[in-house]
Order: sequence, then structure tokens, then C-alpha cells
Amino acid sequence: PTDRAAQADLPQKLGDLIQGVQSFFADEMERHGFGKKTFTVSKNGNGSPKVYLLEGRTTAEYYFIKTADKVRREVEQVFDSSMNIHLIVVDIRSVLIRKEGSIVSASPRSFTIDYNQDVSGLRGGDLIMTTGHYEDSTVLVSKYLGYTFGLNSNLRDPTHIMSYGKNKTILSLSSAEWLNKSRYFNPNQTFYDSHASIEKLSELPGKLRLRIKDANGIHQVRLLVKPTNVFPPTGYARHTEPQINKREWENKHKGKIFILHDYLTLNAKDETSVAFDFPESAMNQIRIQVIDVNGNMVYREMKLIDDTESSIIATARRLFR
Repeated sequence: PTDRAAQADLPQKLGDLIQGVQSFFADEMERHGFGKKTFTVSKNGNGSPKVYLLEGRTTAEYYFIKTADKVRREVEQVFDSSMNIHLIVVDIRSVLIRKEGSIVSASPRSFTIDYNQDVSGLRGGDLIMTTGHYEDSTVLVSKYLGYTFGLNSNLRDPTHIMSYGKNKTILSLSSAEWLNKSRYFNPNQTFYDSHASIEKLSELPGKLRLRIKDANGIHQVRLLVKPTNVFPPTGYARHTEPQINKREWENKHKGKIFILHDYLTLNAKDETSVAFDFPESAMNQIRIQVIDVNGNMVYREMKLIDDTESSIIATARRLFR
């Protein structure tokens, strides 16, 4: 902001932070058998990460409300986030108390693919945070950077970084398999993007079926849902007191956020039918997300049960339960 000078040691702190995050991903990818793969960072001539100091248009108070929207508008006039990811740090830390509150926003850039208006792709993005707590932010930044890589909340295990566990420390196998083909982790691969398609097929009892096509070769398919369970999943463990944890889940997250329900890693097939266990306790809106062997990421949102078939499906489910 215009009413405070830039911290003199901020570039060094941010450089150390992002290198720590790089090392975290490299170690976790190696643990899963993919070698020391990690994302690349733009660097200066001396090998240090590039850090730019950008003065805001007005004072700190202006950025206290709707921080992400205001900051993103200003940054996008200087930097292009359509194909790159930017870690943006806003110096308004003094008004935020909770460490988790240091993350303001994390999102990939989506774009509509012209060959199918309701299939969108992911490329580029940003992570917006406020200054402070650099010494213990590696896993926190790794989690939210994961969203910009196309990962999602994974509440199967509280130790996974994409969970809401209090002691999240590791990258899950599903996340490592996804990142193994990501363009951010494979910067020298040839760019080739064929038309992908995601189609819902008629259901079988207890199963959701999909037809996926991608001439590049399908690497992984993910089913994301907004769960409506009264009790939070295992990986939502923000509080040690169960009743507080349950109350926060119901108020802030139940039926509101997409989480990973199931996934399949495929052997570069260009066309296949996949089946997932039917998510009983979920909102009707679901998201199917796909990454191909060249790192192209696409997703499609659709209804779990179409309006025209809901009564038939409900009857069949009662009969075959």
C-alpha cells in the first residue's frame, strides 16, 4: 500500500519460502516414486527466485475489504496470469490475527473451451496471501498452491496437505499422480492439446458412469462432490473438540465446497467408460475433472441426477439397495 514502505527483507523471505515449497513437493513426489519433480520458478541471474515489488494505488485500509478482488485487478494490469501462476503477497498483515487467515485467495485461471461450451480448462492462476509467518508457512502455501495446480480438497486423511487436518504434512498418492503429468512439473514437454469430452452415461445401481475421450491419452479422472453429511469427513479435523468441529463443518463447508469423492488413474487411454460409487450424501451438482498425459486439465460441472430421470433413478435405487 502507499502508506507503508516495502519491507527490506521481503524478497529474501519470499525467495526462501517458495524454495521451501519447491523442496516439499520434490521430496513428496520422490516418496511416491516419481523422482524429485517439482514446479519451476522464474529466477534472476544469480539463481534466486524473481520477486517484484509493486506499489498499490492507495492506502492499506482500502485493501482490508475484498482484498483478493482489489489486488487481482491491479496485478493483472502488470502481469499475465493466463499461463503462469503468481504468488502475490499483500502487506496488510497487521489486521489479520489467525495464521490460516494469511491466505486470502487461491484459484486457477479457467477458460471456456470453444468446442464445448460447458467444458472448461485450467491454466495459470494466483495465490494471494498477506505478510507474516514465513518460517512455518511451507505446508500452508503448498496446500493452497495445490489448488492452482488443479488439485482439490481431499478429506480422506487429515495428514494430506489438501485436507483441513491440524497436522497435514504429506502429499497424497492421488495428488502426486496428478502432478506427475502437470505442465508445471514438466516444463519441457511438447504442447499438444486435442479436444477432450466428458459425458454422463445412464446409471447402473449404485454407480455413476461416465464416458471420457481425449486423443492425447487420459491420465486421471476425478469425481468431485459437495458433501451433505452431518458429520465431517476424516480429513476435516480443524478442532480437537468434536462438537466444535461438527458445528464449523455444518456452518461453513457442508454442501458448499467441492471435495474429492473418488478418482481413477488410467493408462493413457484415449477413450474409456469409468464408473464411480454413487455419492449418496452429496448435492446434485458435481464436477468431473480430467488431466491428460500432456498436462491439459479440463473439467465439466453437471447434475448428479437429471431432473427428467430423478424419479426413475430414485425408484431403482430403492429396489437395488
